[in-house]
Order: sequence, then C-alpha cells, then structure tokens
Amino acid sequence: LVTLCILIAAGAIGYSLWELATRIEHHVPILMYHKIGDGEDSVWWVTTADFESQLRDLKEQGYRSILPSDLFAHRRWGKWLPRKPVIITFDDGYLNCMENAEPLLRKYGFRGVCYLITGQISETPETRRTYEGAPILSWPEVRAMHGRGTVAFGGHTRNHANLRGMQDPYPEVRACYDDLRNIGGLKPAGFCYPFGQYHSKTPADVARAGFTTAV
Repeated sequence: LVTLCILIAAGAIGYSLWELATRIEHHVPILMYHKIGDGEDSVWWVTTADFESQLRDLKEQGYRSILPSDLFAHRRWGKWLPRKPVIITFDDGYLNCMENAEPLLRKYGFRGVCYLITGQISETPETRRTYEGAPILSWPEVRAMHGRGTVAFGGHTRNHANLRGMQDPYPEVRACYDDLRNIGGLKPAGFCYPFGQYHSKTPADVARAGFTTAV
C-alpha cells in the first residue's frame, strides 16, 4: 500500500510538472535565410563564412534547433522543447542550401527547413532552373537531402505568388502541397508565405490545403 501511494504521488507530481512545462511560454526565434554563399552583395545573400559564424554563435549560446512541426506538437500535445529553441529556415530552394548550408548545419548539430517554390524544382539536375539569378534544387536532390535528415522541406507556393493579391489563393497553395507529396514523396514541413504577405482568409486556405504550420 505504501509503495502504491508513493507511485501515485510520483505520478501526480510528474503529471503536474508535465502540465506546467506545456504551459511555459517559449519565445522561439525564427531565422530566415535565402542564399548562402559568396554571391553578390545583397541582403538576400549571406556569405558561407558569416553563416558558419552565426551557427557557431548559436551553438555556443546553447541554442538547439527545432522544426515548425515540433512547435506545433508542443502547442497541441505538450511535446518537450529545448530550453533555448531556434528555427532555421531557407526560402525558395536554392542549390546552395545543399552545397553550403546543409554541411554546416550538420557540422554544428542543427536542422533547418527549406521552403520550396515547387514549380521551379526540376525533374533532374541536368534540367536545373534558376530563380533570381541562382540555381535551384532538383527533385532528386530534395529527396536525397530529406533522406539525410538535416533539412526538412515545406512549401512556398508553386510559383512564388503573392497570396495577398489573389482572389482565390487556395489552388496555388494546394498545388504546392500536391507537388511536395506526389512528386517529392514528402510529408510537407509547413508553409511559408511569399513576400510575407497574405490576407485574413489565407491562413484558412493554407490549412485546408494540408499544411499544419505557416511562417
């Protein structure tokens, strides 16, 4: 009887601590990158050296990366989060995400999420497209990166459309989701609004398309 009472008490304490942990407000910084490499002098480029320096600083300060899906699971089911979480994102799906960002993320023990303009992703590396002057990933490369586990992939619409200016953004968002599932064979890791713009009804369209998070 004493043992049972101790177990019940321990269970109650454990549940109370879990419930408290799920109610703690987490401030999660989200870092947005586009092109990583020694390209042009532009706000859309971060040099490889600067990117590594930033990752090193994050690690030294005790940050641990999570994905948007982890934050969703925390809010919905109380999934544990590290004490200092950070979300690292890459817009558009540039080849330099694989060539420059992925190795450095892996070196410092971080993960990231890359939001793809799915209409720009080519079937093969030989038919690679460019977007805003830089080469874009191909579907075989996306699948290979996903398999390595350092970078997850989400949607950034099919054509980088400004959803705020569209009367019905749902088809554009849904097409992106279908590309990720049907061509990429991926479970989409969330959505990112092109230009950071949307109107009041857009989040409902994003959810209806199948995405569970959006930034």
